[in-house]
Amino acid sequence: MYTFQKNSDHMLVKFENDFDCAELTKLIQLATADREYPDTNDIWLVGPHHAVMSMGDLISIMDSFCSCCPQNCNQRRTAFVADHGTTEGFLGLMAKGMGRKLPFECRLFHTLAEAQEWLNNNRTAA
Repeated sequence: MYTFQKNSDHMLVKFENDFDCAELTKLIQLATADREYPDTNDIWLVGPHHAVMSMGDLISIMDSFCSCCPQNCNQRRTAFVADHGTTEGFLGLMAKGMGRKLPFECRLFHTLAEAQEWLNNNRTAA
């Protein structure tokens, strides 16, 4: 379903299959429970995989992510990467909604390289 990869710059959550609300909620809980999460920027690489969910699921997922993320964190950015289509739309809405509620920025990108560049620009500006 997914892999976690930690490196010096960020945590990468890479999806390996399509997913639904329950799977994504569980993954959010696992990722945000990592003791390094509050101090690490992250990229959620969905790529060509599809989110099988409704608009109601989207609100539930945003609420779950916001409640799991520590409010007093050093993390500055979360990036979502999706190729196209409905999943891209869902993740774009999620990033905008979460960005209003969390103490760090959230954005959607089409490629991993774009997301990594955005994270690196933040690091050099800090």
